[in-house]
Amino acid sequence: MVELSSVEIWLTRPFRVFVSNHLKISEHSHLQLYAFVVSLLACICSGTVVLYSLWTPYFSSHLGYSQIEINIIGGFSSMGMYLLLPLIGNLADIYGTVLLSLTAFFTFVPGYFAAAWFYQSQASYWLMTTCFTAIGLGVSCLYFASLLTCANIYPKIKGLSISLPVTCYGLSSLLASRLIQDVNWFHSIMEDGTVELNIVRIFRFFGVMYSVVCGLSYTSSCILTIQKQINFVIKNSDHSDQDNNSLSSATPQGDEQEGLLNNSMISYNSIEEVVGNDELITEVDSIVEVSHQAKFSNFIHDPSAYLLLIAFFLCVGPLEMYINNMGSLVVLVNKLNFKNPEFANNLLAMASPSSEISIATQVSFYSFSSTATRLFVGACSDYLASVSPKKLVFKNGVCRIWLLILSLLAGVIDQFLIVYLLGQYKDINTASTTSITNNHAAGLYSVISCLSGVSYGGIFTIYPSVMASIWGIDILGSTWGSYMVAPAFSSLLFGIIYANVYDYFHDYKVGVVFIITGISIWISMILTFFTWRFNWYKRGFKVF
Repeated sequence: MVELSSVEIWLTRPFRVFVSNHLKISEHSHLQLYAFVVSLLACICSGTVVLYSLWTPYFSSHLGYSQIEINIIGGFSSMGMYLLLPLIGNLADIYGTVLLSLTAFFTFVPGYFAAAWFYQSQASYWLMTTCFTAIGLGVSCLYFASLLTCANIYPKIKGLSISLPVTCYGLSSLLASRLIQDVNWFHSIMEDGTVELNIVRIFRFFGVMYSVVCGLSYTSSCILTIQKQINFVIKNSDHSDQDNNSLSSATPQGDEQEGLLNNSMISYNSIEEVVGNDELITEVDSIVEVSHQAKFSNFIHDPSAYLLLIAFFLCVGPLEMYINNMGSLVVLVNKLNFKNPEFANNLLAMASPSSEISIATQVSFYSFSSTATRLFVGACSDYLASVSPKKLVFKNGVCRIWLLILSLLAGVIDQFLIVYLLGQYKDINTASTTSITNNHAAGLYSVISCLSGVSYGGIFTIYPSVMASIWGIDILGSTWGSYMVAPAFSSLLFGIIYANVYDYFHDYKVGVVFIITGISIWISMILTFFTWRFNWYKRGFKVF
């Protein structure tokens, strides 16, 4: 009998019955690949919350929200996205990713449709805050369901199976921003001839899109459940036939077990007999939960886990704050750069001078650099961390921590470049010309957006890989999920600091915020190195 949670059994039963009635497992081993591809597709579609900076100028101009109100909406969106992740990860580890896929549907879809209606009716910002909190929760559920599905389907290639969904998540904002910017259906021509985003139409489109994506994610989660059933058959066949050496060697145990149809000597009749048959499945909620909690207890009693959590808090908040406030910062630089607020009125920068900084273009730069970094780091981290005498260089391997430190260093440079850029306008009210040219400002801001993407993408690729290496991939949902309380509070804290300074000064003095955030990321970098060199290194984790 197969040991699964009763919740997972009940939620996946319709799909398992369909598979057992309409598909022969022995003829459809590509189900594993299908689940992996669908999970990557879900990740590609799940990052629309990063586009929040595209909506903020319209929230200000059309709905009359202040900068502090806009940051409250963004902060609660981050809290919805991160604050419940400890619970979400725990539930996924115990009750299956299918629960997350269904939760994503019932938060994403109503959230975007309600946001479209509230925007159209010019509702209070608290109602919009409720919508984006639900959207943030939907992002976490869909992304975590996809990430854990990929990691558990191909556990042998830990770095790649984690980095690919992370990369696809980064690609999401890039593709979505280009789609919104380039497709005229998402634009509206105003009475004065200017072109603006049609926020209502965009939100409704997202609502429909996530209806389909969450449905597909449900099927991939169900296939993961089927894989658990097949793993059980393979494991039992191994134990019942001790003399079959080829079977024993072809069936790895634990985290490294290849789940789906990798052993041709297994009886497919026994597999198909199990799939879809609830009578052959044992409901072991208490056993599964006790085993999981024992492993998780080791994690929460590890002092290094808290050092790493503090480091994560100090670096992720400033980067999240920049993403949420990119729109207002671009508008501020444009006003300072051209000494004419009217230049910032065309929010898509379609009819403005080429030297004006475009919000949509900066989002694209950020998204592209974040995606490229995730792909690069994910592709090379496993290779660099491996120890092989065949390598021409780095024969002893390179620890992932060094990649993480480089990502944090990019974040430090990024924050102080913003301080430098804003400092160029210190004498704007007394000088006849600014000390920085228009093209120079636009080019420098593009560098800032790219560095921010590099830092953000690197951090969110390497952190889960580090945690899987230190505390195990089998409880990655719980460990990585518990760390998401850091961005939930950190992004809100730094966002409120930025909003108060921005609303009070609204000029180059906003740069003081980025001095604070730069120092914060620098401290995070030092603390990360300290945790590795003086804790994990002594415990044997020299290269991982």
